[in-house]
Amino acid sequence: MMRWLARLVVTLFALMVFALGCLLYWPAADWLPRLLPPQVTPVGLQGSLLGGGMQRLDWPGGGAGPWQWQLRWPGRLQVRIGESEAAPWAMVLSGWPWQWQADLAGGDLRWLQAPGSALLAGRLVGEVRLAGSWRRCQAAGGGWQGDGLQLLTPRRLALGESRLQVDCQTAPWLQGVFERTGQHRLELRLSLANWRGQVQGTAQPGSDMASVLQNIGWLRPGQSQVMGRF
Repeated sequence: MMRWLARLVVTLFALMVFALGCLLYWPAADWLPRLLPPQVTPVGLQGSLLGGGMQRLDWPGGGAGPWQWQLRWPGRLQVRIGESEAAPWAMVLSGWPWQWQADLAGGDLRWLQAPGSALLAGRLVGEVRLAGSWRRCQAAGGGWQGDGLQLLTPRRLALGESRLQVDCQTAPWLQGVFERTGQHRLELRLSLANWRGQVQGTAQPGSDMASVLQNIGWLRPGQSQVMGRF
């Protein structure tokens, strides 16, 4: 009887090790796309949960990348976003999927892309801490700040002092303020669930920002009040 139980325990342990090995080495191309929103597509995806990367994530009107990740014991996933020589953003995720926590430290912004080119230039500093369960973000704290950000498309524009944070009270939202004294003050609210958002605030007539906002219909000529949705 004891010999039979010992064999059973050894067999179950071997099956668990085999199953864990299959999970860790399961190609990311087979499971990662299923975790992403329908409009988000991974490009150049390679590797597995244990370690891998992709060239970028594409979504309508933009993208982000490159990405690299590595699973560390015990259950800590380390992710880098951006080129390694350009102060990439760094995230550490632990406790997923039941009660997870993610710490995201800021860095260079050239990883955020518009079609065919980088969208932003500059660097944000600071850290955002998120907590949640499975796909749901339940709490957020911290923020990122920067004072040298530039918008690169449709043309180069100085955004001024920038502050961003994440709000998870009802749904995951990215909120930001971009302010340049005597030029503009814009507030961004972007849904991280469907990548839709709005921009509102003020831009002084004749400023560099005002001409761009007028071209896209978010600002009427001669006025300063800005309102736009995307």
